[in-house]
Amino acid sequence: MNDDAPPSDLIRLLRRFGVRVFALAFVAGITGLTMLALALALAGFALVLAPAAEPPVRPAARSTVPLPPDS
Repeated sequence: MNDDAPPSDLIRLLRRFGVRVFALAFVAGITGLTMLALALALAGFALVLAPAAEPPVRPAARSTVPLPPDS
């Protein structure tokens, strides 16, 4: 991701949800629901860090159907 460009709205929203999920994981951990806390922590981790990588750039799709010859 370009460091100069501000993050898009989607990335900002995913990070905000990730932080909220981390908070829920903390509450679940305090109350003794360790499996739920672990699942929420993993989900929060994925939401916060998933948009950090840019998707690979794919070349333009080419048609594999042969065209009829020009006459």
